[in-house]
This record gives sequence, structure tokens and C-alpha cells, in this order.
Amino acid sequence: MTQLSMQAPEGVQDYLPLECHNKIRIERKMAQCFHLSGYEQVDLPTFEYLDVFATGVGSVRAEQMIKFVDSGGHILVLRPDLTVPIARMTSTRMKDQQPPIRLYYVANAFMSRDSSPNEQKEFTQAGVELLGVPGPEGDAEVIALAIEALRSAGLEGFSIDVGQVDFFRGVMEEAGLTGPKADELRGYVDRKNML
Repeated sequence: MTQLSMQAPEGVQDYLPLECHNKIRIERKMAQCFHLSGYEQVDLPTFEYLDVFATGVGSVRAEQMIKFVDSGGHILVLRPDLTVPIARMTSTRMKDQQPPIRLYYVANAFMSRDSSPNEQKEFTQAGVELLGVPGPEGDAEVIALAIEALRSAGLEGFSIDVGQVDFFRGVMEEAGLTGPKADELRGYVDRKNML
């Protein structure tokens, strides 16, 4: 028996009974809050085609994705995020549904992060997606729901991080940054690296 057969891979963990109980309690409280706020639960595949994430939507770089090849030679990835698969699903299987569309999920995501070897490569992501309510009204609904869900789960001392892709693109254009320099700066912003 090798030494590796006695340990979990780097970046993942076992949950012992009490840890598992607490994790599930938090997930259920958040899911209940989302549901009571009019959001419907969806469950997405654990892996997707790499092409789903090559659309430029989202901030996960290809190097951070955990990849494998299926029997047909297609490159697949363990989902690094759930927002992009939600976009895929709503633009195909839900394309005839009238907005607003309110969806929520609580599921594991997977990412090989390069900032620290101690960071989790498998983590639980809980969130909502609100489609068809543009502007400040939709933003306010989602932010208020995030705060309510965290509080309902008994979490305290949290902070809310609001990202705005169009704002970042505008700053990059105004500064004249393109190509590798813009990608490098985007990486620092994604990792909250203040240099």
C-alpha cells in the first residue's frame, strides 16, 4: 500500500460527522432562504465541455480548470463555477421561459488555484441567478438576498464583494491595457491581490 492511498489529494478534504452536519445545516438554511424568496432550485452536471467556459463569460482561466478527456476525445472540465453552466442551461433548455427567471443552486465546484497550495480545489458554491431584472433593482434584490441567506445560516462577520465586468473592461480600455497586460491585471483583481 502506498502512502498516497492513505490520504486525500491536496486541496480536498474529508468531512467528519460533526463537520458534515454543520456544512449541511448551513447549506439547507441558505437553500431555504433562496426558496422562500421565490427562487427555484436547479441541479447542473458536475462536468461540462471546456467550450462552455471558452465564451469569455466568467473569470476562471483555463489553467485553473481541472480537465479530462472523454471516450470521444472531447475535453471536459469539472465545473469551476455554476454561473456559466446556468447561462448555458437557460439559453438552451429554458429559452422559451418568460423573465424574470429566479434560480438557485447549492453544489460543489472545482478549481486548481495557483495562489496557494493550501486553498481548496473542491468547494461548495451556493448562489442565485436572477435573469430578466436589469439594473439596480435586480442588483439590489440579489445583494439583499445574499445578506439574508448568510444571516439565516448563522454566519457573521462576512463581507459582500460586488464585481462589475463592464466597469473593469472600461477601466482597461481607458488605461489602454490590452492583451497579456490586461489578463495579468485581471488575474490580480480576481485573486484580490493588491500587490
